[in-house]
Amino acid sequence: MPRTLKFAIKACAVVLALALLFWLFVYSQRLYLKNAYPIKFEQYVEKYSEEYDLDPHFVYAVIRTESDFTESATSSIGARGLMQVTEETFDWIKSRLKDSESTFDSMYEAEKAVQYGVYLLSYLKETLGSEQNVLCGYHAGVNRAKGWLSDESISQNGEIIYENIPYPDTKQYVNKVMKTYQMYKKLYK
Repeated sequence: MPRTLKFAIKACAVVLALALLFWLFVYSQRLYLKNAYPIKFEQYVEKYSEEYDLDPHFVYAVIRTESDFTESATSSIGARGLMQVTEETFDWIKSRLKDSESTFDSMYEAEKAVQYGVYLLSYLKETLGSEQNVLCGYHAGVNRAKGWLSDESISQNGEIIYENIPYPDTKQYVNKVMKTYQMYKKLYK
């Protein structure tokens, strides 16, 4: 076999091996990211996202940030479930949905937690506008977010300016959820 042919065969083998390694790296990275940013409780997220006109990727981002998909999650202030709804907020949503059956313990049930959380996000979207404004309202409270929207040193043209969010923990929360939201949109186009 001529020397140039042997070299060409070896070069092709190296190129193929490198291409395979590159593909395996990309695939394993994507697999890792999908494990880090999972799609869980899909039937409920899809159902209530459609019902309340929200992007399911946004809902997944909130759930991942709030509870990391742990149904039994309870915060230090007593918020419960996948979307970390407080008892006061639960009572408000319950009255709006005219739900006489549910109790605050229902927030530990995946479907009820998603329904109530998505309803709240939808209400905040209708009341506050953009996703960033919604997250400010979800974390700091709707009345506080409304106040920020009416303060020209914090907002402009109906948008709370990220850099001007006055509460560092809300600012951090908004940043975390928005980055998570972008990752969900990228991974699950």
